[in-house]
Amino acid sequence: MTQNEKVLQYLKINGSITSMDAFNKLRITRLSARIYDLRKMGHTIGSVYRRVEDGHGNFLYGYDTYYLKGKRDE
Repeated sequence: MTQNEKVLQYLKINGSITSMDAFNKLRITRLSARIYDLRKMGHTIGSVYRRVEDGHGNFLYGYDTYYLKGKRDE
């Protein structure tokens, strides 16, 4: 199974994926590249950017959560 197939299957089963999910569960380090490939193949994948802040409102880091918006006719 290719990395693209693994990501697509994960999205279909779990509804969303983050870079940490991709690395920890699929051993994929370049999730954004796989999302790019899947979008080029016609899959409609959305994303939400999330900010993580400390208790004082200071920015610590941010990440995207990707989700499958529609199913491609195959």
